[in-house]
Amino acid sequence: LHYPLRRQRQMCIRDRLKENENTTIKINLADYKSNLGNLYHKFRMYGKAKTSTEEALTIYNSFITKNNHYESDIARLNNNLGLIFLGLEKYEESETFIKKALEGYRSLSHKDSDRYNPEVASVLQNQFLYFRRIQAFEGAERSIKEAIKIRKELAQTNHNRYNLKLAISYKLLGNLYSNYFWAFKESVGAYTNALDLSKQIIKDEPTHLLLYLEVIADFGLLYYHNEKYEEAKFIYSKIPNIDELEFINKPIRETYIRLYSYLGDLHFQLENYIESYTNLIKSLDLLQSIQNDQQLESIIKSNKRKKELLIISSIKKAEFKIAETNEYSEKFSIQEFIVLFLNELFDIDSSNSFLQKKLSVQKGNLAWYSLFNNNYLLAESAAKEALKLDPSQEWINTNLALAYLYQGKFDQAKEIYLSLKDKSYGEATYRETFLNDIEELENAGITHPDVQKIKDLLKE
Repeated sequence: LHYPLRRQRQMCIRDRLKENENTTIKINLADYKSNLGNLYHKFRMYGKAKTSTEEALTIYNSFITKNNHYESDIARLNNNLGLIFLGLEKYEESETFIKKALEGYRSLSHKDSDRYNPEVASVLQNQFLYFRRIQAFEGAERSIKEAIKIRKELAQTNHNRYNLKLAISYKLLGNLYSNYFWAFKESVGAYTNALDLSKQIIKDEPTHLLLYLEVIADFGLLYYHNEKYEEAKFIYSKIPNIDELEFINKPIRETYIRLYSYLGDLHFQLENYIESYTNLIKSLDLLQSIQNDQQLESIIKSNKRKKELLIISSIKKAEFKIAETNEYSEKFSIQEFIVLFLNELFDIDSSNSFLQKKLSVQKGNLAWYSLFNNNYLLAESAAKEALKLDPSQEWINTNLALAYLYQGKFDQAKEIYLSLKDKSYGEATYRETFLNDIEELENAGITHPDVQKIKDLLKE
């Protein structure tokens, strides 16, 4: 009597086991597709990411009518698709899927806020990225501020877990205020929170140094662009010494490259030219350690040009000051300063041919002004050093000859005068320049018994 009933039960159990087995296989396949989509997304292969993620979502959606066990998976996949479509620049689709994800996680958070509020905050941050991309900045502000509110509440009970994401949200809000709203006060507030949090984080987890460096970079730029250079200097003073780091990956190295470049710009504005040049050198040295990176080529070219502009600017300022005064003693002091300055740069950048040529010219000028200061020995050494740096600067021999002449080294002076006097120089010959230089020195009260012999020699 009971046999048929037992048989029915056995068949029912078998069918359920088979159904469960099929479900498990499909879910495993969906998870595989989802993970594959994430991998494609990581490498910005958005087309393949879209296909894999949509296939995973289709599988999960096939189960949603039977039970609600997979609501969180569907919300997760909707979120992923929102980001994928954002990468594909299909903004309507991106908005649709992000909204679905947000609705799904909000619904789940009503049942279990501790578990799903973090997911709501994550989707809100992604919604911020979407709004920012389409330049809907008020929407972006609302989304990231709500994410911050949620994460602040979460961090109160578990700061080790949520401070990192909270710091990231504050950084994004600072970027929004700084770059799009031009709201300086609000930017400072957001960056201050991000900086304080990221500083706490790296004390316990040094592996999160990159975030701390990025906050410093953005915060410093905010002050720099608002011409608050001392405040920017204070923020940049928090940069850890790269030589003391135990671990440096490529993103950290690239961030240091930018930080050193920013410091070069900052110190230039503060007229700390040695500091400026030193930081540009540091940036370029790090750049050379990263091979074949096209994205950094523009920084290399920019920093090389900045170094040249710094050199040119320094020389122009010195030349302007020299032209302003009629006192040769002041002219000498200014010229001596610019040579000392360029010497310091050359000590840290001796392979720079542009700098080497400029230093040669300025040492040649120092030789000239040294003559008016009755410092003939310095004039001789400066001229010789200048010619050693750049032998093509033939005109410097005019000052070397004078240095010999006023020291009584007649034969050495005569050799230079005879070798160059008939050679073209400018629109005339060196003869005219030699005589004009002697006349200018005589007008300044500088002379020597052998001067007349040289004049007679030049007039032959």
